[in-house]
Amino acid sequence: MLQSPQANISNSLTGRMPGLLSVQRSGEPGKDASTLRIRGIGSFATSNSEDLQAPLVMVDGIETPSYNNIDPNEIESISILKDASATAVYGVRGANGVLLITTKRGDIGKLKVSLSSSVSMTSFPFLRENMNSYEYTSSFNKALAYDSYVTGGYNPKFSDEDIELYRTGADPIFHPSIDWYDEMLKKYSWETRTNLNISGGSERIKYFFSLGYLTQNGMYNTDIYDPGYDTQIKYRRYNMRSNFDINITKRLKASFDVSAQLDDRRYP
Repeated sequence: MLQSPQANISNSLTGRMPGLLSVQRSGEPGKDASTLRIRGIGSFATSNSEDLQAPLVMVDGIETPSYNNIDPNEIESISILKDASATAVYGVRGANGVLLITTKRGDIGKLKVSLSSSVSMTSFPFLRENMNSYEYTSSFNKALAYDSYVTGGYNPKFSDEDIELYRTGADPIFHPSIDWYDEMLKKYSWETRTNLNISGGSERIKYFFSLGYLTQNGMYNTDIYDPGYDTQIKYRRYNMRSNFDINITKRLKASFDVSAQLDDRRYP
């Protein structure tokens, strides 16, 4: 998953696991997660609710609905279960499949420190090219002219003077021609991901500690208007995870896991 520059886990899994279907309905920062389905929908989902159709997600054996907020640098492995293998262990909650996520843990050895950072550029893959005002008004009149063969009368909506003003741009106030996609949206924005991992351990104690920071910015062109504050969409995510494995005795082992995610979302 670290090979794909994605902000969340569901988008990173796309096309990487057999039987896993994903649909991404938005690219807005903080709301760009995909909807996951494991080999279709089970009979447990008698409603169209997204929550009832979603697979059960277990992180280190604990059910976690907000798995998309986990930093990919914290994950050791991901596997999926469906059909009898899932329902035998998880019952009816596993009818739509189970997504098993295992986070990293410490190993016996010297202290290891890993720092990673990446920067990616976000842009629109496709924006339709619209007609300008002159092309629209002249085409609209032509369409009415063609309709007159059926209706028997031709009454143009735009006068020749209006069409000429749209063509020349001599009256930009009352006869404007603006490409609003180009006016309101930027060509690209930046996204950054930073993570710090610390791991190691001895025969007695093994530890893993991770700190992550993610930034995503929107695509609005806020330079055209300054109301005195920033109106750009911004999403910031802070991740922390610590896993400790302690061998109290030869027959008694304790694990202490703590994780936290903090989201900072701003929208106009």
